[in-house]
Amino acid sequence: MQTTLQNTSIENTAFVEYDYRSQQYQEQSNTVTFKTVPDSPEPRTPAEITLMHNSINFSAQLQAANAASGNSGFSSPISSRTINSTNSSRSFSNISSRTTASSTGAALNGAFSVQSGQCATDATGSNLIAQPTPTDYQGKPLAIPSTLSLASDEFFKVGDTIFVHIKDLDQNQNAALIEKIIVTIISDNGNDQETIQLTETNASSGLFTGFIQSVDVNAVGATAFNCELSVTNDSSMQASYQDKLDPRDLVKAGALFDPNSYVVNADTGEYVNGIEVTLIDATTDLPADILSDEGGVFPNPVITGNSYTINGTTYAFPYGGFAFPVLASGDYLIKVGGSAYHKYPIDELKLLNDINALPSGPFNLDELGSRGRKFISGITFRLDVPVENLDNNVILTKTSNKATAGIGELIQLTQST
Repeated sequence: MQTTLQNTSIENTAFVEYDYRSQQYQEQSNTVTFKTVPDSPEPRTPAEITLMHNSINFSAQLQAANAASGNSGFSSPISSRTINSTNSSRSFSNISSRTTASSTGAALNGAFSVQSGQCATDATGSNLIAQPTPTDYQGKPLAIPSTLSLASDEFFKVGDTIFVHIKDLDQNQNAALIEKIIVTIISDNGNDQETIQLTETNASSGLFTGFIQSVDVNAVGATAFNCELSVTNDSSMQASYQDKLDPRDLVKAGALFDPNSYVVNADTGEYVNGIEVTLIDATTDLPADILSDEGGVFPNPVITGNSYTINGTTYAFPYGGFAFPVLASGDYLIKVGGSAYHKYPIDELKLLNDINALPSGPFNLDELGSRGRKFISGITFRLDVPVENLDNNVILTKTSNKATAGIGELIQLTQST
């Protein structure tokens, strides 16, 4: 016996023939269309949303950068590109075990089928046009459609393509068809809004992928529903998905673009300028290799609040701020240079919650990285570093050889500390 597939449309028309007073009659009803459902309806499955980026070939870029610069591609000039110091997105903290890039908090990576996409031209989401070919943050086109190596990350570069992955098994309504769903994306403070269509990775998978191209709002402005998400450094985005069959199933994920980190006085909450910060590769215990956005060699260590120029582009850190633009995914540690006024890491008895409670908090503190322990990073990170004041008070004591003396009389003083 052949089984009819779930969600199959069936048309039904009724006919009746009868005799009345030796006359034969035939009547036909209106045609009614309905769809098949399982004998026992399957329970709704909760959706999951994850933000991902295309993995870069860090080793190849580093080799090219070293060859081009002789491993010395930076200087210390005047600022021509200011790194925004706005702290509007402090709710996104770097927690190694969980990520805001996923509604479940779990990391995701692997090979994913990505098809040519469509995006909406208005708020209704019903008028769709083809999306342009996506590019990476350096402007290089990505091959679409294809299978791409993607990894979840809550941090992106301005100019990155953000890939959106949805797992919603109950949206696989027809096992014979590749289906589509809609996702809404909003940039920082609602300055831009885009709607994109995601395509099922294959028939009957219940997994969907799509993408949106980010662009620099300072260069092109912000226009809603133009298939590009306008962002700037230290800004945020949020992607949301609503299951059309279940109004209770709404999931969201968020990310930051080119974030800054800060050295923070753990006693006052003030940012601290002029502090040397080194990013250590946890596997070698040596300073990590860092790339600039343009593919040059970026300095490590850096000084909070300083400026650096790489291949003609100047990075000017905000007061107390620092950043390492492009990293290879892996394990790292932060080290702070010796200072006569501050110590790091802070005392284990000093609670990060107490620092966050200071008037200028909360900060982006993590029990691992902020305390000098190993933490995990993707392409970049945001992680504030608390330092404690050193007790540099000196008590000077002076004693004389006489309790009283007359005018002009010589007194011998002895000074001790």
